[in-house]
Amino acid sequence: MYRFIYRFRLLENFLDKKMRYAVYDRSAVALNKARSSAFKDELKEALSEPERLPADAETARLIEARLSYTYAGQRALLAKSKYSVSEIGRAGRPAGKETDAAVPLFIRGGHKPTGAEIGVAIHTVMEKMDFKKAASGGLTYISNLIEELKEREYYTESETALINPKRLEMFIESDVGKRAAAAHHVFKETPFNVIKEINGIETMIQGVIDCYFEEDGEYVLLDYKSGFAYGDSDIEQVKKMYESQLSLYSEALEMIKGARVKEKYLYLFGKDITVSL
Repeated sequence: MYRFIYRFRLLENFLDKKMRYAVYDRSAVALNKARSSAFKDELKEALSEPERLPADAETARLIEARLSYTYAGQRALLAKSKYSVSEIGRAGRPAGKETDAAVPLFIRGGHKPTGAEIGVAIHTVMEKMDFKKAASGGLTYISNLIEELKEREYYTESETALINPKRLEMFIESDVGKRAAAAHHVFKETPFNVIKEINGIETMIQGVIDCYFEEDGEYVLLDYKSGFAYGDSDIEQVKKMYESQLSLYSEALEMIKGARVKEKYLYLFGKDITVSL
């Protein structure tokens, strides 16, 4: 206790002797702001009248050099320090035909859910789903999982209505779903940050990989698209829309894990098909 009091008094003495500070009230702050503004106005006026510039050639040269200076790394000023994978994917993405999947209206003032809302709901179930149990338990397991997540308040009642258990079962019954269920190691919702050069400038790329699983020491990358329905003629367009995004996922995964990504897939819940990239 005495040691604490002694140290506290030493600190008090130090602050009394070493600390210097100024206190400003509102009027003082306003005055300083006015002075700064007046100085800027005076400087602008002086620079607008060449005859008021210093007669000294060296001073005039220094002023000219300062005012005409151009930053050498001008491109860096326009670049962001961090990009999401989605931002980069959108930059090179052609205009695609994307429409909200046909789902029933749910009770939210007659609001029709957006693709993003459907995506969040389905992604949450896919993240929590045990693919092996889903493969053996089928629709019963999936329906019970959705109900459990609702009870654990992952969803509201209205949000639960966005999830079609049958479509999730169709994923598990697909070839890529069966392979994921058979894999010993499945990884979901994996965040990553990697450094990559964009337009000659190093920047950080941030993203989240929906799912990947290991087969024979290599990886299979899987990305879900959850709120869209495509016509049969749009599949090639879908590939063009998302190939850069999955390429970045693949590059990041290989960099982090040190193993080859042998296959990349999109699973389109709006059409219940797998697209190979």
